[in-house]
Amino acid sequence: MRKSKSKTEIKILSAAKKVFMEKGLEGTSMGDIAEEAKISRPSLHYYFRTKENLFLAIYKDILEEFMPQLGEIVRGNETPENKVRLFVERYVSLLAETPLVPQFVFREISRDPSNIANLFFTLEGQYGNIAYTTQLLENFAKKNKIKNFNAFQYCLSVYGQCVFPFLTLPVLKATVFKKNPEFYDDFIAQVKDHVTRSALAALGI
Repeated sequence: MRKSKSKTEIKILSAAKKVFMEKGLEGTSMGDIAEEAKISRPSLHYYFRTKENLFLAIYKDILEEFMPQLGEIVRGNETPENKVRLFVERYVSLLAETPLVPQFVFREISRDPSNIANLFFTLEGQYGNIAYTTQLLENFAKKNKIKNFNAFQYCLSVYGQCVFPFLTLPVLKATVFKKNPEFYDDFIAQVKDHVTRSALAALGI
């Protein structure tokens, strides 16, 4: 169950999201966030001591919003093909709305993996989506006689294919999108299509 936030916390998180999207993680200061939230810096530090803590809180909110959606997909009555399509569609759309998240997570994994690990273990314990999905995939592979199938590796591969394009965004923005900004929407659509086809092919669909 989500812990309720105060009005000030909600205001800070909303302001932080806006500033992070405009300036990036490295380019944002706590002063920028305090100014956007229209609160004092001491007040900001009372709730969140660092901008990393702030971004982690934002990331947790995003996961807590997505986890129930993932649960609906994997536990629904759709065919395996449609479940894959729905997952890729929603997950890539989420990343497109919050493109700084993959870069932050990658940085946090390198800096202090326990932060991300603890968050994932907590949410997985609450929702059980990964365990359920893994079992579902193993059963599908067995039923369809897919040889040498590893559900855990399959999930890692699909997640990785969804996330990696967003890790390259800084380079793409400085090159491809700088010359052709409207290509971004096409890029997102192509990511969805490529990942979906790859994920389905691995299942023999």
